[in-house]
Amino acid sequence: MHRFCRRVGLSLFLSFVALTWSGGATASPELPLAPADTSSPRATLQSFLTAVDAIYADLNQTTQSPERRVRFKRRMIRISNCLDLSQMAPSLVSSKRQQIAVNIKEVFDRIKLPAPEEIPDAERVAAEKLTHWRVPDTEITLVQVGEGPRTGEWIFSADTVARAEEFYRIVERLPYRSDAGSPGLHDLYVQSPGWMIPEGWIRSLPGWARQRVGDLPLWQLVAATALLLAGSGLVVAAFRIARRVAGQPGRVPLVLSLTAPLVLIGTCLILDELFTTQIRITGDVLSMAKIACRVGMFAGSVMLVQV
Repeated sequence: MHRFCRRVGLSLFLSFVALTWSGGATASPELPLAPADTSSPRATLQSFLTAVDAIYADLNQTTQSPERRVRFKRRMIRISNCLDLSQMAPSLVSSKRQQIAVNIKEVFDRIKLPAPEEIPDAERVAAEKLTHWRVPDTEITLVQVGEGPRTGEWIFSADTVARAEEFYRIVERLPYRSDAGSPGLHDLYVQSPGWMIPEGWIRSLPGWARQRVGDLPLWQLVAATALLLAGSGLVVAAFRIARRVAGQPGRVPLVLSLTAPLVLIGTCLILDELFTTQIRITGDVLSMAKIACRVGMFAGSVMLVQV
């Protein structure tokens, strides 16, 4: 019995030593507030590829959940840290950054990338005083931030961000590399709904409903059209009621007159959110929808002031 206890104690001690010694080699849990490493072109490129591939793997292996949405937001922040979004309208950043990341990653999954050791690291950046680096045989460029709180960091240039879709369209017919980290990412991105729409519903749709009409799946066009018609009907009804009571004395007519422009503003806000984060239409269609919603909100604000 005494010998058995000694053996158990020795085993536990050796296990503790092994775990302690190997602690630095084990993968640490993902730090929720850790920013992307953008200290060099090599670090930025690796940060970008890792974050996008992690989102792709998550979308393919798990169903919608609050935890997945948190992971998605955290990784999108890191992806955004790798992009120069300064030339983009603030209202478009939240939706466009996803599309930009997808387009750039689709390019990288199809072209030959240089070996990691061929991409400048922080030591080479300092030694050669680099301020920009271009992915070989492409126009995709990373630049060093020259001023502001992010001085010294490396990000994809504003020109690369603006032309991301153009680059994707050029290579979209090329086959994926055998080691591509996220093959089919663009189609998965286009077809994936927001958290309010169960993914199972979309995956259970017949094939014709997922066919593309231009850049969008048919189901997205149908859903967006239905929402637009419903929203328009609500706004028209509100203004008809307001017109009927216009000029009548009392508080009720006044309240109804105020309600109509408020309904217009609220409907535009809701449609903007649903188009962007739930149905997730993309490209020029999304841009036009957002412009229309902004015009509607502006018109409603003007009417509200004039009541």
